[in-house]
Amino acid sequence: GVPFAMRILEAPDPDEINWEHIGRTHQDLQAGKVTAIALTVALCLVWTIPTTFLASLSNASEVREDFDLLQKYPNLIVVVEQLAPLLLVALNSTLPVIFLFITKFEGNISSGTNEASRFVKLGWFMVIQTFFVSAISGSVTQAISAMLDDPSSAVEFLATTLPSQGTYFMQLVIVYTVRTAAFELLRVFPLMFAALRRFVGPRFTESERNKRFLFLRPLSDPLFFQQAFFGSQVVLFITILFVYAVIYPLAPVITAICFLCMGSMYRHQFCYIYPTNPDSGGKLYANFIQFMLATIVIAQLTIVGLLSLNKAPTQVILFVPLLCITTLFIFYIHQMHFRVAAYLPTYECLAEDFARGDDFDFSIVREAYLQPALAAEKDVQPDPALLSEDLVINT
Repeated sequence: GVPFAMRILEAPDPDEINWEHIGRTHQDLQAGKVTAIALTVALCLVWTIPTTFLASLSNASEVREDFDLLQKYPNLIVVVEQLAPLLLVALNSTLPVIFLFITKFEGNISSGTNEASRFVKLGWFMVIQTFFVSAISGSVTQAISAMLDDPSSAVEFLATTLPSQGTYFMQLVIVYTVRTAAFELLRVFPLMFAALRRFVGPRFTESERNKRFLFLRPLSDPLFFQQAFFGSQVVLFITILFVYAVIYPLAPVITAICFLCMGSMYRHQFCYIYPTNPDSGGKLYANFIQFMLATIVIAQLTIVGLLSLNKAPTQVILFVPLLCITTLFIFYIHQMHFRVAAYLPTYECLAEDFARGDDFDFSIVREAYLQPALAAEKDVQPDPALLSEDLVINT
């Protein structure tokens, strides 16, 4: 047989199919995936510059010598330090749109799979850029002067400054939560797009006014829930929580309050605002478990590093068994658990078929997977709403 001639996947919901990706060759798809990876890596490298700059602003009092404005107006230091997390959140708010463009190169056949892939990219991007780059840049910026004066104090300086970044990350978590709650509950962007939709696009009939035109949606047709962006924020919160739960005692309290607020807010939004599609079929949650395992390892390695920098060999020796147990558990769970979770067990499929019986109506899927051009009606009739009452013919 010819390799890569055909690939069998589970059928997505008919409304979620990206028909423009159906029929693409394997070579075309591979080229698209390589392009998506290259663009992601390039974006990560470019994004390091503004992230490092904004992270350094969180410690403006330490870098005031590098900025003439801060030396001339020292009262701005407090303002700049408080604005740094807000500016970083605003910068990261543009990432979902950028990664939506990048993910389209992969050629995913369903919007749910596309959203799961975007979640993986956003999640790792948040962990690498917002957490690691911010933490490292903040510590390195402060350590430059100390290393020049006394190079031997650099290790001890890093051991003390890394925990001090906890205040910055707690501010970041609070800003993310407040900003998300404000924009979600007030529906700022949907209201703006709905107002523009009243003047842009087809709007002669009621059905036309209630349909989306480009990216402009009326309030009656809300956009589906952005699972990738929300999931990446949760991954960042959990990474900060796991790393700083021991170092920064207020971290569990602050993150618990933020999760409680977001939980009640999104329950309201799911009940009254968001539609149920797209459904990734559980792919998003399997990827989320992968992130959870990675954040556990990151947190434990960070604690081991801090104990080593603080010259605590006894505590390091006592902590190593926990790291070994975590590593063994990750190897164990990767053997079969994710493979079993990817597919519905056969006995459950059989039980579902028996429950449906022979009288199950399959008309709901008949011709459901025809392309829109083939499924369109051949005889196009005018919309009665566009005709005057005198021209409407009663049949």
